[in-house]
Amino acid sequence: MHSGIGPAEHLIEMGISCKVDLPGVGGNLQDHTIVYTSYQVNDPSLTVDRFYYNHPELLTESAKQWHETKTGPLADLPVGAFALKRIDKTIQDPAWEAAKSEKQTDQSAECDPTGQWPNQPHIEFWTSEMQFFAPNFIEGG
Repeated sequence: MHSGIGPAEHLIEMGISCKVDLPGVGGNLQDHTIVYTSYQVNDPSLTVDRFYYNHPELLTESAKQWHETKTGPLADLPVGAFALKRIDKTIQDPAWEAAKSEKQTDQSAECDPTGQWPNQPHIEFWTSEMQFFAPNFIEGG
């Protein structure tokens, strides 16, 4: 809402100049869990880690290539397959319903105990061609 687009009353209350009075903006953010798996490979050519972590000169060359020709390793998002999944059977457990009644009393009756609508996924699975979090740089093993 820093853009000035949103409910005018709230923007003004927050000291933000209202450019477009658009109720609902910023008031209904919902997200889902993301699950990823990390693994090490013996062949460094199978990932793009070498461009980001191991050889700064490769990152510099790749950045130059991207700026000049919009090609190279930085032209692709280092994320592979995505899968979106609902876990309806899991959330039918009474503990989930109890959690909803205690914590989500303002949620629509159509929402499930996690707060998701019937057509929203609960979990996003994805793969990546690089290590995003806390890379392990153990040499030779």
